[in-house]
Amino acid sequence: MILDENILKILDLEEPSIQELRHISKKLNIKLRRSMKKKTIIKEIQKELRKLEQEGLIHTNKNKNILDFATNTYYDKDSLKNMYVNASLIYVYWSFSKETINVLKNKKEKNFFLRIFENDPLENLIRILETPVDIFKTKKLYINVKPNSTYYSEIGYKEKTTTFVSILTSNKINTPKNYPSHNKDELWLDLKTKNIKTIKSKEYDLIIEKINPIYSINNNAASSSFLWTGYDNI
Repeated sequence: MILDENILKILDLEEPSIQELRHISKKLNIKLRRSMKKKTIIKEIQKELRKLEQEGLIHTNKNKNILDFATNTYYDKDSLKNMYVNASLIYVYWSFSKETINVLKNKKEKNFFLRIFENDPLENLIRILETPVDIFKTKKLYINVKPNSTYYSEIGYKEKTTTFVSILTSNKINTPKNYPSHNKDELWLDLKTKNIKTIKSKEYDLIIEKINPIYSINNNAASSSFLWTGYDNI
């Protein structure tokens, strides 16, 4: 999918109008309600752009970074976010306000780092990655991780090459499992209340079947027993 030049021009604006945002939404096949406010429309566009970019379905002839718009640069605020792409890959992206950028550029410490942390099964934090990043030029990274695990990230710099000073801390995410779930519980949505409730799968009980006595030649009951035939749904 190639974004046309009109959409690219709108994405390059510092503050697109709500009409321009609705135009982008229409081009991206995003359904909007009339009552939607500007911030809500922006979030919907961001969500769709991230989805298309992660699936490799979006690119431009000028090699523009489409996610400049989708990573909150429009809001001019400090933000560090984690998203999982699949069970073994997470997507980390960030943005800074103009004030923060000016402060960081005036600092003596010019070496910035991205750290990735993992929660082990005992809820202990383990740093699994520390990599230098040019936070003013690079705005995203893809990181290989483990399935069914919890991760968060930090961006910061080191004072006197040893002490790490955190600038931004991200949200925590849980990567999905890479195998089918054996959980048979069902999630049901109540259309009236919009509440989601869990319906537990029915319990399985042992069925014991009595079999006829085994008779000897003289028709005397030699033995009788019970046979376990397995599980049955009650």
